[in-house]
Amino acid sequence: QIDTSAIRRYHQILDAMEAAGLLPNATLHHFTHPQWLEERGGWLNADNIPAFVAYCRLVFREFGGRVPFWATFNEPSCFALCGYIMGLWAPGKRGRLVAAGRVLGNMLKAHVAVYRALKAMPHGDTAQIGIVHQHIRFTPHCNPLAGLIVRPVCRWMTYWFATRQMMTFFQTGKFSWSAPLLGCVISFEEPAAVGALDWWGINYYSRPAISSTFQLVGTGPSEPLTGMGMPLVAHELHSHLMQAHSELQVPIFLSETGVSDSRHELRELCINSYYDEVLRAIADGADVRGTYYWTLMDNIEWHHGFNQHFGLYEWRPAGPGPGSGPGRPTDGSSLQLRRGAAALAVLHAAWPETWREMAAYARQRFGGGGGGGAAADVEQGVVGGGYSNG
Repeated sequence: QIDTSAIRRYHQILDAMEAAGLLPNATLHHFTHPQWLEERGGWLNADNIPAFVAYCRLVFREFGGRVPFWATFNEPSCFALCGYIMGLWAPGKRGRLVAAGRVLGNMLKAHVAVYRALKAMPHGDTAQIGIVHQHIRFTPHCNPLAGLIVRPVCRWMTYWFATRQMMTFFQTGKFSWSAPLLGCVISFEEPAAVGALDWWGINYYSRPAISSTFQLVGTGPSEPLTGMGMPLVAHELHSHLMQAHSELQVPIFLSETGVSDSRHELRELCINSYYDEVLRAIADGADVRGTYYWTLMDNIEWHHGFNQHFGLYEWRPAGPGPGSGPGRPTDGSSLQLRRGAAALAVLHAAWPETWREMAAYARQRFGGGGGGGAAADVEQGVVGGGYSNG
């Protein structure tokens, strides 16, 4: 059953975006789906893939002529990890290591099915269809004795975020998933995955370090902790951008980056240092076509609720009392640009209009070795104990 009022609402949003000169990039699945799909097994059940394809076809039939960029999924490995291993998100399962791999594998199969289906539809030949993945690597920061335990934890946490598995899938059509003590528990081939990717989205926030007491820490004063409890680490972003460029050979978007900063002390540092790494990657030859900052205003951060402050703007809806209350603002009076947020506007004002001009601008700022060796560093040693890094 289709909610036609929701269809109208999205057309209104697209009207407003077009009037403002904004280019839409639509995500078809961002961590949530209908309860009826979950009752049919959710992403554990591959038989649900046709229903998802049908939904995507409906959305594309309605909006395909208005939206040039599409993401099938946002962070499918995070959905699998947080929903089936850590129990932080729906459906709230813990320690389901094999199930997490099955969920991720089915979501990747669904991506391929959706990609092929939409490409066959009107506007499919011009639509740019990709997928968004959170790039993250955990590293130990502890004494050697504690490292005997902490290091394997870091390796498996990095593995479960699945950068290696997802890149291998799109390069070769092969997917595998391992679990501690069990070895490889899932393996399949999907030949149609090769070439089923027009762009790759990188969500990057941090390179968490884990201490002897299993706390997230920075490795020094240059890595202050954000409101999410993770260190602010800019230099790793360059490695991830170069890795994606080297291995996937498709255009890249930095689809999310930002900082939770309730004290408004880190926002400007994050913007300037992270975006410098984007420019440095472009200077080194990475095909980065655009960036998205997370986010315009605060929103629900899943298991963190409304307690994180990623927004460039403070939004206090109209209502009684000094804080947020009932009602909605009718003008911009309830919006206030947060300290440090203006740094993003300064950067954008200095950037050229076109991608080719941007590449020249980046080379002028940072030189340009045209290399890519840093990319190889990102996933080395992710999984020990005889498992392949692919």
